[in-house]
Amino acid sequence: MHGGAAADIGYLLGLGGDWSHWARRDAPWECAVTGASDGTTWAKYSPEKRTVTRTNGGLWVEAWVDNTDFNPAEDGTFSFTLSWVSAGGKVHSVTIGLDFHTGSITYSIRQVNPPVETSPLVTTIPDIAGYAGRWHLGFWVAVSASGVVTVSGHVLSKYKQWAITEGDLPGITLPPGCLGDLTVRLGAIRAEAVQLSRLREKPPTDEDRMQQGKWRKGATLDAPTAPLRMIPAVSGSAWDAITEIARATLSTCEFDSAGIFRWRGPGRWQTTPDAPDLTLTSRRDIASVTATEEIDACRNRIGVKWQSWQGVKSKNDSLRVINTYRFAPGEPGLRIVWPIGGDDLDIVPPVTAGTVTANTIRFVTQDGNPVFGAMEVSATRVGGKIYVRMDNVSDKTVWLWPPKTGDATIEFSTPHIDSAVSPSDIETTDEDDESQRAYGVQDFVHDPRGWIQDDASAATLASAIRSAGAWPVPLLSDIEILADPRIELGDVVRIQDATGAALDTLAWVIGIKTSADGGGAVKQTLTLRGTTVNGRPADAGLTPDPPIEPTTKNL
Repeated sequence: MHGGAAADIGYLLGLGGDWSHWARRDAPWECAVTGASDGTTWAKYSPEKRTVTRTNGGLWVEAWVDNTDFNPAEDGTFSFTLSWVSAGGKVHSVTIGLDFHTGSITYSIRQVNPPVETSPLVTTIPDIAGYAGRWHLGFWVAVSASGVVTVSGHVLSKYKQWAITEGDLPGITLPPGCLGDLTVRLGAIRAEAVQLSRLREKPPTDEDRMQQGKWRKGATLDAPTAPLRMIPAVSGSAWDAITEIARATLSTCEFDSAGIFRWRGPGRWQTTPDAPDLTLTSRRDIASVTATEEIDACRNRIGVKWQSWQGVKSKNDSLRVINTYRFAPGEPGLRIVWPIGGDDLDIVPPVTAGTVTANTIRFVTQDGNPVFGAMEVSATRVGGKIYVRMDNVSDKTVWLWPPKTGDATIEFSTPHIDSAVSPSDIETTDEDDESQRAYGVQDFVHDPRGWIQDDASAATLASAIRSAGAWPVPLLSDIEILADPRIELGDVVRIQDATGAALDTLAWVIGIKTSADGGGAVKQTLTLRGTTVNGRPADAGLTPDPPIEPTTKNL
């Protein structure tokens, strides 16, 4: 959903460093990861489509970052690294790095195996080091017909834009091959909205590069609180899954009257509000109120179940395909479809290779020799099927062909969880001793159904439940009001009823039901939870009975 490293297009291959710090404050747009100060926070992705080198167009790679409140004299680095795979599995990479401390932008190219280093191109813009705030980083990477890599880009803040001069990377030319992966690395900076796109031409204007006016924000989200190592098995619609996550994490989710999706985490339940978002009065808004409070409606010993995936490993099976096909020059779109098991994890598009091994595909020319940099291959998983598409972008005829008759032309590695090892079920507890002295032990066990996977998240949830439930609070249900689209789930409202229940209190909105009758009249019913308790229980005005003499007879 958000606050995560997973890609919505393409596939996450791996993470490194600390990914536990996410922030809404000073995020470029909504919620950003904060990189470790030593620059060890990184993520690696596989593209959904493996584009090839030496074709028309190029790659546009971009990200939004924010360095507000960081030390500009010491902190702030961000880099992209793109890799390409050619004949013999040889890998080349291009790195684009920005250092906000020195104001330097660095382009470099290297051969990974065997290692060959080159001198980088460095552009220094001292003014960059003097600014803090939100930045858009966008770079255009193109490869000529001879394999020369050219990079240009811009660094844009709300104060100024700096265009980085186009530069050819010296020392190494890229051989024909396909895109391997993208690695993003950040240090002491907030980042979100990383994107890699294949385009026919470089976006010509700032508006095009930042897609201004081409989209609108459709969600507002609290910072995430529960990291996932593995997404639990889910069924039903996407909304069913979203509401299940909300239930598991004590969050609320809704689409408001403007169509904006709103997600609010459990943190607000732990802070008593002092001002309402809206006020509802019996003089105008309220038609009916039901108020209840059960003396023992509290929970003072809380258990939160969670699953540890630390000891669980994945296993890889192989899916071997023996299809053959002839692609005329420029012929688009052979698509092959295979079923995939519901327990299998995501697959990545195969890399073009001369010998078919895991996650590779083999193409040859008319003379039977392997060909590289001619075919673009994509792999997409939809439901229980894998869709593999192959497009010939070269000017020659290409065959999907095995090394010898009966051999595979494509091989996928299909990872899945080892069925011999299951995640460990653990329970984290929290208690309120004072509440237990007043009401006895009142147990409550929260089962997140696999969505909580570490002790810290479970402890945070247990503390939130204990804080909210250790003492009975009023519940206001079936509050029928004039429909008000401004009221949102999780809002704090002030209830003023001077006619019946004699209430003047703040309460959280925990339920909203809006309906209309046949005549078009709209009715809105709220369920509210009080924000404060009515005090500790006390036997005020009662006198204990005197002790009874046990030998007394004939009473």
